[in-house]
Amino acid sequence: MRSPIATIVLLLAAVGCSGSATTSSTTLSRCEVVGQALSGSIAAGLTVQGGGTLRGAQAVKSTEYDKVWMVSADIEGPGLGGKDNIGTWATNDLTGNGMIFSVNAVAREFSQWGPGLKPSDDGVAESRACVTVALR
Repeated sequence: MRSPIATIVLLLAAVGCSGSATTSSTTLSRCEVVGQALSGSIAAGLTVQGGGTLRGAQAVKSTEYDKVWMVSADIEGPGLGGKDNIGTWATNDLTGNGMIFSVNAVAREFSQWGPGLKPSDDGVAESRACVTVALR
């Protein structure tokens, strides 16, 4: 038989975990795999010395704008090891034929796409989370 304190601790842990799991499930349900055309369009603007590529690109439709997707991907190239070089861009067209803007500091540092929107806008953190899961 469990002590009342152990039961309370387990219940509190379960409540804390369930909130986090629900948020993660909601976030991940918004993920869209980015096609080659859009990945190629974004990659064409990379400024990584020695050449750069994108991997794990994921998009999330922003709820703050009518026709804006936040697209995140891990940038790879010389000196960019690991999975923490995730750039985020905004676009109005998932086919790669629309406008593209850099959203976060990584995208601004390693691409020529002009700045647009804010890192705090809906879809930015979510698309980054999608990339993190895709690269596991």
